[in-house]
Amino acid sequence: MILSAIVCHRHPEVQARVQAEAPAAKNAEKNREQSMTDISADSVPAVVRAAVDAANAHDIDAFLACFGADGAVDDWGRVFTGPDAIRGWSDAEFIGTNVTLTELRFRVRGASTAVDAQVGGDGFNGPSTFAFTVDGDSVSLMKITG
Repeated sequence: MILSAIVCHRHPEVQARVQAEAPAAKNAEKNREQSMTDISADSVPAVVRAAVDAANAHDIDAFLACFGADGAVDDWGRVFTGPDAIRGWSDAEFIGTNVTLTELRFRVRGASTAVDAQVGGDGFNGPSTFAFTVDGDSVSLMKITG
């Protein structure tokens, strides 16, 4: 943050571009969210429901079984690819911290199913969105955002 402030201070054209792009980035995210359609729990892809259920049951093996061999978790920009990396992340920050996902809301856009949840447990607590990209009958990506 300090470096970007220094760059922006020394280079007014960079500061102007950053300030001009910030609202557009926020609007793009808002538009993506608004373009998603709410769906009922019955309409959620089975593998997405299985991943959520496995997390709530604290069953790491069932959770990992939802992902393809090259499946990945993107946790706020930190990407964990493959079962070993996902297990390590989950043991430290997800199922290993007795995660609970409640107050579920499901939305869909194309191949992406978003699950808005209230996260509880012994780690992070608060609202999060889990966007699942499904490839066939497995999760290729679970992206976690706010």
